[in-house]
Amino acid sequence: MIGVTMAAPGRVELKEFDRPEITESAMAIVRITRAGICGSDLMLWDGRVEIEDDAIIGHEYLGIVEEIGPEVRLIEVGDRVTGTFSVACGHCIQCQRGFGQRCLMLRFIGFGFAFGDLAGGQAEYIAVPEADLTLRKVPDVISDDAALLVGDNAVTAVDVLHRARFEPGQIVAVMGAGPTGLLTAQAALALGAGAVVVSDRLQHRLDVASAFGATAVNVDSDDPLDAVLDLSGYQGADVVVEATNTAQGTVDAVALARKGGTIAVTTVHADGEVTIPLGEMWLKDHTLVMHQVNAQARMDDVIAMIAGGRLEPEKVISHRLPLSDAAHGYAVMAQREALKVILTPAR
Repeated sequence: MIGVTMAAPGRVELKEFDRPEITESAMAIVRITRAGICGSDLMLWDGRVEIEDDAIIGHEYLGIVEEIGPEVRLIEVGDRVTGTFSVACGHCIQCQRGFGQRCLMLRFIGFGFAFGDLAGGQAEYIAVPEADLTLRKVPDVISDDAALLVGDNAVTAVDVLHRARFEPGQIVAVMGAGPTGLLTAQAALALGAGAVVVSDRLQHRLDVASAFGATAVNVDSDDPLDAVLDLSGYQGADVVVEATNTAQGTVDAVALARKGGTIAVTTVHADGEVTIPLGEMWLKDHTLVMHQVNAQARMDDVIAMIAGGRLEPEKVISHRLPLSDAAHGYAVMAQREALKVILTPAR
C-alpha cells in the first residue's frame, strides 16, 4: 500500500508499505476512504516535533473495516467507521474514571515511535488498536466529509466547551479561526451561546465564522476585546477558547475573560514560553484549563449533534486532493492558503 511520510521538515513523500495486519487482539484493519491534514501535523512539517522518515503520518481518518481481532465486539467487518486521533487502553485507573486523555498507556496515531509507534491514516489502510474504544460506526445520515472530522476537530470543539463548563446564554470568545476554532464557535452557537466572537487575521477564515453566525474580528484592524465588551455589557467573555496554536495566545486571552471567567487552551503546544499575567488572572478569579481532548468520551455526543443537523464540520473543508497530492496539501496548509485539506486514496 501507499502511505504519506515526512521525509524531512518541509518535505512530504509517498512510500510503499506492507498492508497492516492484526497484531493486537482488540485491533481492526480499516481501508481508508478519506484522510485529513490537521494543523498539528504541521508541527512535523516545520520540525517542531521530530518523527522517523519512514513513519506514516496523519491522524484524521475514515474508512471501511476489513478485518477485526478476536476481542473486538462493537465493530464489524463492513462498517463505515471514523476514529479518534488518540488511543486509550480502557483499563487503567484513569480510563476507568472516564479520563481517557490521561490514560497511562495513551498513544497517538501518526506521530511516530515517541508517541506510541502507531502508523497514521494518510495511507490506503490503517491498523487501529482498541477498536471498540477508538472507532465509531457512522450513521447513514452523516456524510463522509462530516464523519472524517468527528475524531479530532469536531470532538475537540465540543469537549473544550464541556471542560470550560460552558452554559447556554454565555458569551464565548474563540481566538483563532482554524478548523478547531471555527467548529468550537459553531458548537457554542448550537449549544445556545448568547454570542460568539471569533478573532483571526485571515479574512477567508473569518468569513466562515461569520457564515456560522459568529461575530468575526480581524485582529490586523480591530481589537476583539471591543466586540467582546460590546456583546457582554462590558463584562468580558464567560469562556475564552485559545485556538491560535501560539503560546502568546494564552496571555492575550486574559484580557478577554470576565471576572470569574474560564480560559481554555485547546491547541497543541510543542514549544514556546511566555510570562502569564498571574496577578491579573488572580484579581479576575480566572480558571485556566489546559485542554487535552477526552476524545473517546465525547465521540457519541458529536455524532449525535451531526446526525441531528446541529453541527456541520464539513463546512470547514477547503481543499480535496488525491492522496498522491499530499505534498501539495501540506504546502498550502503551511502557507495558510487552505483551511482543511482532505486526501482521498485512489482505490
